[in-house]
Amino acid sequence: MGELVIPSEENIEALRYQGEFRNGLQDGDGVCKYPNGDLYTGRWKEGMRSGKGTLVLMSLAEEDGSGRGSEASGSSHSKQPRTYVGDWQENVRHGVGKYEDVGWVYEGEWKADKREGKGVLTLKSGRKFDGDWGNDRLNGLIKVCQTGFYITER
Repeated sequence: MGELVIPSEENIEALRYQGEFRNGLQDGDGVCKYPNGDLYTGRWKEGMRSGKGTLVLMSLAEEDGSGRGSEASGSSHSKQPRTYVGDWQENVRHGVGKYEDVGWVYEGEWKADKREGKGVLTLKSGRKFDGDWGNDRLNGLIKVCQTGFYITER
């Protein structure tokens, strides 16, 4: 176990990694907080995210409009981070995982950081799109589920 701190150019925030090392690189289990607020917890191999892990993207957080903000800050909205939980290979989503965004969730297969293979996209409304994905898009026949009924669309 060890810690790696890399200051940013502005020297205000730093990349901070705590975890296992091998040959001077992150390797094994570790936690990395990035200067932009993003947080990765999971497996590393030769300095890259690889294996099972969770990435919370605070840098892409959006107002969720719920009105559940911090009273101390006077904010009436809370920030909703985007989150990926699943498999990684050489710093990109690769394998099976779940990505949660504001208004939708995708659960399924990933390849080279894109939705690729079997997957289901669920909208906040509950409508689901189930099908084969390629290059981050639905392909071919798509099953659409709304209020419990499946409809096949093209």
